[in-house]
Amino acid sequence: MSRIWRCFRRDVALNWNDLAAALRPVMFFSLVAVSFPLGMGADPQLLREVAPGLVWVAALLAVLLALDGVFREDVLDGTLEQWLMSELPLSITVLMRLLAQWVSSVLPVVLLGPLMAMGLGLPASSAGILMLTLLIGTPTVLLLGSVGSALLAPARSGGGLLGLLVLPLFVPILVFGAGTTMAHVAGVDVTGQLALLGAMLVAALSLLPVAIASALRIVTGG
Repeated sequence: MSRIWRCFRRDVALNWNDLAAALRPVMFFSLVAVSFPLGMGADPQLLREVAPGLVWVAALLAVLLALDGVFREDVLDGTLEQWLMSELPLSITVLMRLLAQWVSSVLPVVLLGPLMAMGLGLPASSAGILMLTLLIGTPTVLLLGSVGSALLAPARSGGGLLGLLVLPLFVPILVFGAGTTMAHVAGVDVTGQLALLGAMLVAALSLLPVAIASALRIVTGG
């Protein structure tokens, strides 16, 4: 357990050493959320209705930025070969890397999302539900996207292709994440939707680290 904790702390420290890269997703998220009302106009009812979808779309694009090159340096500098020779299972190492990436780059988006939504007129109670959906949904999105990121790890500029590969996989999470908040605004009980998002997260945590580890082995011939 101490070795796993050391891996996590090391990856968080490495992420924050490059502060510009770590903050790029949240800066992009903030720019989208602030710019959108300028284009849509100042109709409070319209902004309130689109707030959950807007925040979720911006969050997905921010996660996509966090995914770009998440394993690239590990492949290019030989770190991945050390992972393969380590006694720690590669799937656990991958999971710690992604947890560190989520804490460093995605968690600020999760915390900022409800504030942005309330700025667009979403009620505070529904903003809390929105934050809960982001808290559950963004790790699932990060794990799904990391499969594509692992397959494209040797490519020095695979960001555009990564989006084409993984954005269709994000659609169910987007539908349930934004739809749950919109249903709550309408007064509908959203326990079932939250449970389904939680089930998606459990399935992703159970299956996808192994799939990502297999993809990394494929691209390195290991």
